[in-house]
Amino acid sequence: ELEPPDLAGQRARERALLTSEQLALVQRRRDRRAGHAHHPQVAQTLNNLSALYRAHGDFTQARRYCERGLEIREKSLGPDHPDVAESLTELAALDFSQKRYEQARQSLQRSLRVREKAFGSEHPEVARSLMNYAALLRKTDETAEAKRLEVRAHHILSAFPSLRWGDLTIDIKEVPKSD
Repeated sequence: ELEPPDLAGQRARERALLTSEQLALVQRRRDRRAGHAHHPQVAQTLNNLSALYRAHGDFTQARRYCERGLEIREKSLGPDHPDVAESLTELAALDFSQKRYEQARQSLQRSLRVREKAFGSEHPEVARSLMNYAALLRKTDETAEAKRLEVRAHHILSAFPSLRWGDLTIDIKEVPKSD
């Protein structure tokens, strides 16, 4: 007997989530046995799990994984490492999803500072941070500042002709290209 499409889709998503969670659990157990519970690769797994749970609307679990991954990265790599910026961006995306805009702002500002310090102010990763921050500013009706950041991001990307705008992952949401 066939299930209605929405139930079938929900069950498929649940199976995918369970499968991903099981794989991550096996990896974490393997890492702990090997003495690597605080290894940056464990933090990457936790960051990925956070994004997965966020996508499924389980913000409590997403936050748990995200904060643990951020903690591992800060301790193992230092607070100014680009991977810390990645975890901060995931935390901002989580806060954005929950309409916690001030917390998202703080994480995005810190992520931008980390990337500027690590890569310099004219790097595509800085442009990505600028666009994420601009998306938040647009959501909070700070359009003039958002526009300024978008123009700066486009200026940075203009120095990289082989990099197409679509190649950048905008973590908060896609925003229109500025004029």
